[in-house]
Amino acid sequence: MMKYNLRLFEGGKKMNEESKIIKEIMSECLDGSVNPWEINAEMDIIDELHLDSIVFIQFIIMIEERFEIIVPEEVLNYSVYSKYDELENMIIGLIGGSQMI
Repeated sequence: MMKYNLRLFEGGKKMNEESKIIKEIMSECLDGSVNPWEINAEMDIIDELHLDSIVFIQFIIMIEERFEIIVPEEVLNYSVYSKYDELENMIIGLIGGSQMI
């Protein structure tokens, strides 16, 4: 996993650790074509991040392993998330709701 020594900011405030890790994982899944600090809430995950179904599954597997959660099947359709923040909010909700393994 790529490690970035960054301070990530969203909306003028320091981003929480989970958000930072999620962006690092997304960047890694995209083979570093997008730096984590370049990913913003309004980015279109298909048109701007070029996320496809294979990359999405790889991303979800890495999220499950990193946060020790299970992502339910009903949220595994990447086409329902148009913006990055929708995807990140779903993951943070699972982390906070402790869908633990």
